[in-house]
Amino acid sequence: MSGLSLWLSPIGEQLEILYKLINQLAVENPGCLAFTPHATLISDEQVPDQPIDQILETVSKSVQEWNSTELGCKSRPFVIRFQEVQRGAHFYQCVLAAIVKSPDLLALNSTLKRNLLEPSKLEDLPTYFPHLSLVYGDLSDDQKQAIIDRLQSSGQLIPPATLLGLDKFEPTEILLVRTSGQSNGWKILGKVQISDGKIENLS
Repeated sequence: MSGLSLWLSPIGEQLEILYKLINQLAVENPGCLAFTPHATLISDEQVPDQPIDQILETVSKSVQEWNSTELGCKSRPFVIRFQEVQRGAHFYQCVLAAIVKSPDLLALNSTLKRNLLEPSKLEDLPTYFPHLSLVYGDLSDDQKQAIIDRLQSSGQLIPPATLLGLDKFEPTEILLVRTSGQSNGWKILGKVQISDGKIENLS
């Protein structure tokens, strides 16, 4: 495990709205953690343990390859749509908004994996489950459902997946993030523009 992940994150007002909601839920539920809203594109179990420059170059190459196809987003917004707010089975997927498995998102995920991983490691990968987590915590199913019910009764959630008026977000870059340790210590190490593959190394 490299301790590095690739994220798609909201920007601007979308980021602010979801960040406030995630922090609100962390405060309301003792033992739960606050974190920056994001959808993991490639997990730290799949990003190789390589120099940052090398990873960013591979991501840039992958974005350009993806953009050369009809599924790329070189000349149109890349839209990530929420599908359903639901309970998850893991600490980092405690309560989440599942994301629509759109052809462009799946193609980007597939292109990145193909370029980042050795061919022998591609066969046994778990099925990609795109989602934006809302709560990190070790809660019972009843507690998770209570959070969803409260969001709905307060009007913050309109089923199946409109959160404070948002049912989608439009990322403009892929973030390379060090995700080892506690979530409050995670750090963005680099960015790759979705439109053209331009690299910004922040490490």
